[in-house]
Amino acid sequence: MRRAALWLAVVAVAALATACSPPQNEQPTCRSDSPTLLMAESVPTASLIPCVDALPEGWTWHSFEADERAATFSLEQQDGDGALEVSLLGSCDVSGKGEPVEGFPTAELYLTDDGGGNVTWTSTFPGGCSRASLTLPSPPEPTEVDRMQRAISFIPRDELQPT
Repeated sequence: MRRAALWLAVVAVAALATACSPPQNEQPTCRSDSPTLLMAESVPTASLIPCVDALPEGWTWHSFEADERAATFSLEQQDGDGALEVSLLGSCDVSGKGEPVEGFPTAELYLTDDGGGNVTWTSTFPGGCSRASLTLPSPPEPTEVDRMQRAISFIPRDELQPT
């Protein structure tokens, strides 16, 4: 009887701890959830926080990391060697003329294509920037780059609500 009561107590404590703990290594979606809030905390000056608007078909969630200077999440291609890494930073070096980011009037987009399988787009905005690096085994079609760019969006900091 004592052993059963002790076992029930251990299970109850474990269930409560799990229910109260934020999920680890989840993708930052465009909602006020734990990973997105952690990204926002990593660069407290950033007015926009990058997030996954819709996971593209054929891609899976891979990893998430955040510290006091930056936050990064990544996706990987299910049937290939492709990867997309998205970082939120306090500042980014950019050159050339930026383009407006649809839906985010304070942001500018800078696209870099090495002519091989690497395409990087950097979005600058008040208080920070986001850098997305798409790596594929061969040069991507423009439609693939566009599809991946649409998969990543932003949530304005002022829309984040602690849970």
